[in-house]
Formats: sequence, structure tokens, C-alpha cells
Amino acid sequence: MLLNWAPVARFKKESDDESSGKNDKEETGTVADAFANHLLTNPEYLRYPIHLIGHSRGGSLVSAIARRLGSRGIWIDQMTTLDPHPILSDEDVLVHENILFADNYFREGGILTNGEHVNGAYNRNLGDLDGEGAYSSHHSNVHLWYFGTINYLQTPVVYEGGTFISNQIRDSWYPGSSRGKNTGHYFSRLRSNDRLCTGDCRPSDGLHPDISLGNGGVREPHEYSSGGLWPNVSCYHISQSQGTVGQTFTLPVYHQDRDVKKEYYLAFYRDDDLNPFNPPVPVQIGPVFKGLGENAIERFKYEWKPTSGDVGSYYIQAKVWDGTHTRYDYFQKKITILDNPQIPTPTRTKTPLGAIPTWTRTPTRTFTTVPVGPISTPTPTTPNTHIVQAYFLDAGGDYAFTEEVVVAVTGVPGSPFTVGHSQSGLIDVSSSQRLEWHDYTLCTRVQIYADIQDV
Repeated sequence: MLLNWAPVARFKKESDDESSGKNDKEETGTVADAFANHLLTNPEYLRYPIHLIGHSRGGSLVSAIARRLGSRGIWIDQMTTLDPHPILSDEDVLVHENILFADNYFREGGILTNGEHVNGAYNRNLGDLDGEGAYSSHHSNVHLWYFGTINYLQTPVVYEGGTFISNQIRDSWYPGSSRGKNTGHYFSRLRSNDRLCTGDCRPSDGLHPDISLGNGGVREPHEYSSGGLWPNVSCYHISQSQGTVGQTFTLPVYHQDRDVKKEYYLAFYRDDDLNPFNPPVPVQIGPVFKGLGENAIERFKYEWKPTSGDVGSYYIQAKVWDGTHTRYDYFQKKITILDNPQIPTPTRTKTPLGAIPTWTRTPTRTFTTVPVGPISTPTPTTPNTHIVQAYFLDAGGDYAFTEEVVVAVTGVPGSPFTVGHSQSGLIDVSSSQRLEWHDYTLCTRVQIYADIQDV
């Protein structure tokens, strides 16, 4: 959504007539009142995460809009200010307590218009910005700099008025940022899959302190409306992008409703895209969770185990509502759930020489639990890769053994098939009871069995 407030942002001179489109300049607070009221009377705009971006006086304007929406308890996912420069009676540029992440790009030392540092935001001083294709004004080049972080794969990139991002600009304006790839728009929710990542992917000094374990930037408190407060939800990072039926997925979200007298509800859905209103209708996964209003931001992790009905590829949506207001967010990484293939029981022949020793065979497993000690259920160290263990016990003495690993995958020709003889040899345990095991790193699900001969 583009807010064009130029007609009320300009000074009206005596020489201007009524057809000039210029009016007496309005303060940013007045414009913010009008725009925030428009959003609140059209609540469909407020159902999704909000990213406010403002240049120059627009930095003051987006800060003022954030404060007014915050008075109704509405989170701003991100506020980006580009060389913010309030004038006269404009509101100060502040990072209010309803802003989850703030980033500010500015420069100083210009002859006419300078930006400013913003407390509570991630700040990057861009220095002098000039070069082939740029505006003559360094102040205007700050938003050209940001445009270059959106179209970071293209050079040259042509913008309004014939300005463009040249190779010379790529080399000089974005030091340490891969020519614009890893800064600016890179920190937006559209580009960063991990919302809690700090450092290169989202600097901690711009994060809300409640979601950065106290390491975030300062936030300005503000007053809240006595009623009509909105619930909020914000999705963060899913570590797995692929898994199988029955595997546990952790779905971490932050949520809050400032109305401490009101109940609100949270649920998760699978959706084909990132729009809750596009067909088909999102399908609920798991139960509905109920919460009470809190002054602090709360973190919640839902441990979801997909069923056979969840097989497919889709996005996970989080929805929060209170009976009047509804907000949505999505985990930005699409996930794929695979069916859990059934592995046939192998047929093996044991050839004893004398007494048959005791031996064990690893049963079919899905390998999803975390190991504790060397004999626990194995788990994958990377997606679809499993470390499995074969166990052998001879209570009577020595034995010779051959271990084989067989992999069975539904739909793969020739399955089940043998990976190979991984271990073989003679174990001398001097007639004492002893348990032996060996590790294998394999893909998909496995069964292990062995030939053991008493010697």
C-alpha cells in the first residue's frame, strides 16, 4: 500500500494557486491520525503482518502511524526508516513497544538535509552516496540505496527519473553486504526465513527485547485504548523443511493480547499459499489453544506430529482471534511431509555351530527421538539421514559375526536392497557377557540383522 501524502507535505507559496495541488503543510501527526483511522475502519488491512517504510519526513510519519495502531494493541512486524528527517512540529522518530523489529538507514554531513540515528533500531550510517546513475541529492539516494537491496540480482536497475543502480554503485554503496544482497530489504519477513536469527540475517539491536532474550533495542511505551484491543501472533523459524508422518515439528510463535480481561484463541493450519483467503480453505492441524490477555509478549511452541492426512507440501499458518478481531501470520518456509514407508520383515538364516548364542535384531523404527547414551533410539543428524546401531550379545562366550544393513523404500525398484557388509570378524569376550554395537549412517528407514555363529 502506497500512502501519497505529498499534497499536504509541501509548503504552499503565495505564488501557488488552488490548482497547484499544494496546501498548507500538515504535521506528520495529523496525517497519521487520518491514515490510522482509515486502517481501523477497514480492518482487513490489519489482519496481516505490517511493514512500515518511510523516507525523510516519512520516517516521522510511519513512527506516528505505528504509535496510533499500537494504542489498539496492534503489532507492527517491522518499521524501516530511510534518512528520517522530521521538521518543525513533526513527531519524533521513536521505536514504540508494539514494533517487533526496527531498522534505520541514514547519512550525516550533508549540506541541506541529514538523517538521524534512531534509538531502539538497527542503525546503519551509509555515509556519502554518489555515483553513476544516482540522484544529485545524497538524501534522496538513501531510498535508492534501499531499492538496490530489493533488486539485488539485477544490475543496472533503472528507477524513476532515470536514476539507476550501476556496477560502480554496487561496488561502493554496499561494503560487506554482497553488493546489496545481505542488507536492507534482506531483513524483511519476505526474505528472512529465520525471524529470530541475529547477526547477518536480522540484527539483534533492532529486535524487541521480549523476543531477543533481553538483547534487543529499547522500546518507547505508549498508552492503550480502554477497549477494542487486538490479539497478535508472529511466526518464527521451522528448523525442518521436510519430514515424515509421525515426526515431530516444532512450531514456535509469539503472541499477545493487551486486554487482560479477555480470552483469545490460537490455532495452526496448512495452506497452499501465503494468503488465508485464497482457495482452497486452509485445513486446521491440531487443537485450538486458549489464552488470556497479558502485558508481556508470550512465546509458545506447538509440537505437531503430522498424520497420514497431512502428506503433501504446503505452508503453515498461525491464526489468532478474539471473536471480533483476527490476525494471521505464516512460517515463510514451505514444508513437505512424506508418507512413512512400510519396510518388509527380512528373511535370514542363522547357521549355528553348537549352541545358538543370544542375539538381537533392530526392529523397524522412524528414528525421531533424541538419543541419550549409546544404546538409545537413533535419530537423524541431518534430514533423511539416520545413524543406526546393531546390537549383539553372546552370553556364553566367543562368536563370529557378519552384519548387514538392508534398506527398503516404498516405490523404489529392487527394494529392499543391501547396502553392504559393514562389519565382520571374530569377537573374543572370554565367556563373559558383553554387548557390542556398531554405527551406520544411512538414508531413509532401515532394518539391521546379522548372521552369528558360535565358535
